[in-house]
Amino acid sequence: MFLQKIKTLLVAAAILPCFIQPASAHVVWFDYKSGEYNILFGHPEEGPESYEPSRFKEAIVYDSDKQILPFNFNGKQDALSLTAGKNVAAIQGFFDNGYYAKLSNDKYLRITEPEINNYDNVGHYLKYTKAFYDWSDALAKPFNLPL
Repeated sequence: MFLQKIKTLLVAAAILPCFIQPASAHVVWFDYKSGEYNILFGHPEEGPESYEPSRFKEAIVYDSDKQILPFNFNGKQDALSLTAGKNVAAIQGFFDNGYYAKLSNDKYLRITEPEINNYDNVGHYLKYTKAFYDWSDALAKPFNLPL
């Protein structure tokens, strides 16, 4: 009887983290609409947030043979999009969200690189993203992301 209760308690303790929603970081994703691939930032389940377009550092557009395609960035108010020719199969992106210091009240403060030494708990938040719009054997192989 006692052993059964311990087993039940251990199973409950193992399953409990699955039901707790952790605080998740922002992500970057692409949303295709009317010939443009909008570059969005935020939490997809809550919707995009505005961001400084200069934080989006790089995009690479591929066809289904994993050949790089030309594209254009389109500036929008507090966001970016890109347009590319036909046959877009995948897009890879890199977003530098900058430095944030964690304060004692569990809040975060955006800081500049020269201010890093003024804080104890600082993170540099980089976002990499990849979106697929077609599939091929070439695209199934790993992509080289800068680390």
